[in-house]
Amino acid sequence: MSTGSHFALVCVFIGAIATKYYEDLVNYNYRSPLEDGEDVAQDITGFSSSDQIVALMLVFNFMVLLVFACVTLYQSVTARSLPNVRLATNKQLPELALRDSCVWHLFLSHIWSSGQDQVATIKRQLQLLLPGIRVFLDIDDLHEINKLEEYVERSQCILIFLSNGYFFSTNCMRELNATIDLKKPMVLVQELVASKGGITIDQAMQDCPATKRDAVFNRHEIIVWHRASDFQLISLKHIVAHTLHASPVYHGFPRPPVLYVPGEIGRLQLVFNKPVKLYVSPSNPGAEVIASELRVRYASRETDKLFITYEAPELMYEDSTVEESVTVFQFAPSAIANRARKMSRPIQRVRKSWMQSLRQAPASFIKGRNSRSSSRVSTGANTEVTHMLLYLCHSTFAGREGANLADEVRKAMSVGLELMLVSSPTFN
Repeated sequence: MSTGSHFALVCVFIGAIATKYYEDLVNYNYRSPLEDGEDVAQDITGFSSSDQIVALMLVFNFMVLLVFACVTLYQSVTARSLPNVRLATNKQLPELALRDSCVWHLFLSHIWSSGQDQVATIKRQLQLLLPGIRVFLDIDDLHEINKLEEYVERSQCILIFLSNGYFFSTNCMRELNATIDLKKPMVLVQELVASKGGITIDQAMQDCPATKRDAVFNRHEIIVWHRASDFQLISLKHIVAHTLHASPVYHGFPRPPVLYVPGEIGRLQLVFNKPVKLYVSPSNPGAEVIASELRVRYASRETDKLFITYEAPELMYEDSTVEESVTVFQFAPSAIANRARKMSRPIQRVRKSWMQSLRQAPASFIKGRNSRSSSRVSTGANTEVTHMLLYLCHSTFAGREGANLADEVRKAMSVGLELMLVSSPTFN
């Protein structure tokens, strides 16, 4: 709301200048008696009177303040639903404490170009989760740029927001150097979204000066920053935990305190309303691990609702016309395939029959392999497959196994089998 007020004051100032300029044009003593001041002012400014300028300024300012008031109201309403963070040990609010030499619990170090909006979100959310926390943010607390090191010294914990260009900023490096020199507790938060200034850890380590690399990356946990509310809450809990661990109350603990937020999705009891049979492809590395976690968490409690199978459903191989399945074996280079398209119709029919036989070969191969592994879990023989688990990472569709998986995904989609997508945090 303060930003809206400042903007409205600027508009008032501009309106006053325009009104004064209009009045000067009207009252100017022109040499020719044929020149009328009001006509000249209207030709130049486009207004027939100064009252029009004042009226326009008032209406525009009212609209600006109304928009900012609506935004502020929306933020307050949505923020009110976020409860306070609590200790898992006693379900009480954690105790906030500051060392005698400190003014702020947390200092947000970031580069403006790619991190300003998100650190502002971090500060606002932390103040809602942990009432009373004092967070240093430059746009709110910076008064003298030449005292950056002093601000760092008077902060109990330093959050480094890793985004594109951070290690090339002079002021960011001043803050980082002061943090390392003063041996301040450090929290690393990584921006992942490339379009928002995201950066990989490998790139961040490459950008970081070699003399600082060990102090930054080899001694601290890296918290991934998420924008989706439920995942963002996990990031915020980790930030709060490390901030508390730097305080005198929790500094002696071997690890940061375990926290929870009432109503968070991780504490909800999730159940299946109807039976679910999940197909897990052996050609999808990592999917079996996720399936095992699902089985441990849910199948043991709801054996009649969740089934996991490693055997491809029959409907995926019934009347399938996907010719790309030949790429499972990668027999034909693109040049040969292009010549094949130019063959005569009789040869094309022979080619189609040949490809059909190739299609059936990997299907039987997969089924044979799956039947051996399906004994690892109850598959619900009388339940049809409802979903296919697809784990996405950088190597998901790589190589021969990736080609097998791509073929299965195409067939699953063609028969209307619902895909359950799970991605790695570093997959983009």
